[in-house]
Amino acid sequence: MQRFYFLVPKLSTTKHLVNELQDLGVGERDIYVLGSQERVQAAHFHFPGLLRTSDVQSALKKGAIIGGLLGFLAGVLILLFPIDHLSLSYGFLIGITAFGGVFGAWTSSMIGVSVNSPVVEKFQQAIKSGQFLMIVDFKSQDEATVIQLIKSRHPEVIINRVNLLNAPTEVWDRHDRHHYHIVQ
Repeated sequence: MQRFYFLVPKLSTTKHLVNELQDLGVGERDIYVLGSQERVQAAHFHFPGLLRTSDVQSALKKGAIIGGLLGFLAGVLILLFPIDHLSLSYGFLIGITAFGGVFGAWTSSMIGVSVNSPVVEKFQQAIKSGQFLMIVDFKSQDEATVIQLIKSRHPEVIINRVNLLNAPTEVWDRHDRHHYHIVQ
């Protein structure tokens, strides 16, 4: 599954692009538009939720990993240096590791909800100036068709691809008609 972010300058272009994507088979629930809430609602677009606009997914993963590692380290230290001759088993180690992972995921997701996703943050100024950010999820095999459609019919649209497995982001913009740029 690929997630594309399309920065679209005008509402009319956004409407055309939504219709064209639906004609290609992209589901209505896979197309979201971020912009002026009044204009998005008036055009009957789906407004993206926190999972698509915040950094909660990334924060949750990082928190689970860091919390699990810290829980594991704490468990190892408690097993190596027992407190008052307390006899603990390896089940304790598994339990405290799991607790650390869950606690880390929970606390970091609370922080991630309040932080914009890096891609949304990059286009925040354009959104404030009246442009629209489309967030579209579709199958990887449809990527070439979608990109070709947008390049040929809507050259003013900036395309930003994010692999949902955290691969580097690629951007194709109106200034470079031939190449993708890797954006860190």
